[in-house]
Amino acid sequence: MEFSKLADVEHLTQLSLPISWSPPPEGVLKLNVDAAVSNSLTALAVVARYHTGTPIKTWIKPYCSCLPAQAEAAAVFWAVNLALAEGWTKVVIEGDAKDCFDALSVQGLQPNWVISNFVCDILALSRAFFSVSFVWVRRVCNSAAHYAAKIALRTPCSMFFLKDSLPLELLEVCKADF
Repeated sequence: MEFSKLADVEHLTQLSLPISWSPPPEGVLKLNVDAAVSNSLTALAVVARYHTGTPIKTWIKPYCSCLPAQAEAAAVFWAVNLALAEGWTKVVIEGDAKDCFDALSVQGLQPNWVISNFVCDILALSRAFFSVSFVWVRRVCNSAAHYAAKIALRTPCSMFFLKDSLPLELLEVCKADF
């Protein structure tokens, strides 16, 4: 009976989660992050968008070979640094790495030791924002960053794209998930 109640609660929680990218409030920028890991390569991606869903900028870069959890945390750390460098003061940082986002958003939760340094650094840097939140979403809500990370696996160097220079496929993913 206890298991049945727990399963019902988990089922209701899953039903209430969004099934596509959701816009941030007006005046707040959303940065979706992701990492892609292959046998010998790791890559990071950050996609910044307005509340209208229009991409502002997308960054991709190869990253050192590491565990997937470390790569995901590195992507969040990179997003925080990019937002600060751009002078953005109100941001939502969103991604599909549950352990990482739980460690950043649940007070008192001890992060996995492999990402604990990233979590400490991210939380320290986040004090520089007027408003910042870290939100876990399902992968289906993180399609643009996921696709950008896959592109980054095939790209030997760091690069960024402005909204008018996005690869057509990535622009289509942004439009489709809005």
